[in-house]
Amino acid sequence: MSIMQQVRERIEQTQPGQLLTYAYFQINDHQLEALAAALSRLTKQGVINRLPHSPTWSRSSSRAAPRYQRPTT
Repeated sequence: MSIMQQVRERIEQTQPGQLLTYAYFQINDHQLEALAAALSRLTKQGVINRLPHSPTWSRSSSRAAPRYQRPTT
């Protein structure tokens, strides 16, 4: 099973809004690059949202979740 498939399955088991970190996915150290790439792809697809300035994500409540926008000053 690919890292992407493992990550998708773990995300499907979570509730929307639940916080996810690298440790949640229980991936071997030598596969961390693949995990980071999978999380990046899922963020771009709107499946998960990345919290700003943090290696933490949360599951989107819907696939078409709005992206985080920095407040304008």
